[in-house]
Amino acid sequence: MSAPTDALGTPAGRRVLSAAMFASAPAEVLDFLLPLWAGSTLKAGASVVGALVAVEAVLSLIVRPLAGELSDRFDQRRVAAAGAFLYALSFAGYALADNLPLAFVASGVGGAGGALFWVGLRAWTGRRATNHTSAYGKLLSAEGQGAFIGYLVAFSLLERGGYPLLFWLGCAACVWATAALLKGTGSRETAPDAADDDTDDTEDALRGP
Repeated sequence: MSAPTDALGTPAGRRVLSAAMFASAPAEVLDFLLPLWAGSTLKAGASVVGALVAVEAVLSLIVRPLAGELSDRFDQRRVAAAGAFLYALSFAGYALADNLPLAFVASGVGGAGGALFWVGLRAWTGRRATNHTSAYGKLLSAEGQGAFIGYLVAFSLLERGGYPLLFWLGCAACVWATAALLKGTGSRETAPDAADDDTDDTEDALRGP
């Protein structure tokens, strides 16, 4: 049975860190933009804005157990990629939304996407790292860099391009994260972990229900 290795320095690990940076940029900025956008574009009051934020948070909590189950059964990068794709759909929904129902749909999709993305990403990191403190530190650093870049872009372009431009840029960033996570899945990069999974499955079968 192969021991887990530090994977964040490998090509797959660098793609994971890049995906974390690209997806966290629009995700972090959205917390700041959403109330401003809903109030100015959709003329939503404080209670409606609060409901939009709550829908995203509630969907995220509901989907997290499912995200954990999927991460146990499948390649965690694919789970995270599915989350990044839902993130992209959410930002596209915000960019196109001209009414509250569509905004609520986008909020719910974003909440589900966030759960899949972050649970999958952290599960992949934890499963392959020998030094968890260092690995999660690198992942948090990538998230922080993404947030910093996201706010720089938002403050630079908000007055020039408006909210739709920022939402479309967020959508593009999440599509890029999706592609980065899917690249190389199923290749030899994950072969040692597949062997570990097979061994664990065999041990579970021998132990019985």
